[in-house]
Amino acid sequence: MPTTWGFMQSRQTRRSINCSIQRTVRLGQESNLRNAIIMKELNDWRLQGQERYLKSAVLFYKNYADRKTQTDHDHCEFCWAKFSDTIPDALRSGYTTIDNYRWICLQCFNDFKEMFQFQGGNINDRSK
Repeated sequence: MPTTWGFMQSRQTRRSINCSIQRTVRLGQESNLRNAIIMKELNDWRLQGQERYLKSAVLFYKNYADRKTQTDHDHCEFCWAKFSDTIPDALRSGYTTIDNYRWICLQCFNDFKEMFQFQGGNINDRSK
């Protein structure tokens, strides 16, 4: 019996959350919904203090082979996906800072572009 109640309770909770989101949107309070989404994003496992060095960063979409550094690979600043032009299954392109030191994969770029207010370069060319 308690397991049934727990199932019903979580279903009621989900219904309540969905109704409040719908009510918020209907009432024109998009900012509350946006704040709820931002709070959810703040709990994302990929966020590890990158705002210290990536907030409003100027980024460029580049092929990894065109970088100016001599390392054989780099990692996405958020999810640690591997960038390389020699390692199989690694990403071959992504967003980078002008010095090619910081790399961001397309998925993480799209997930965090508003939160981090990325700027510059050709950031709008590939983000869709």
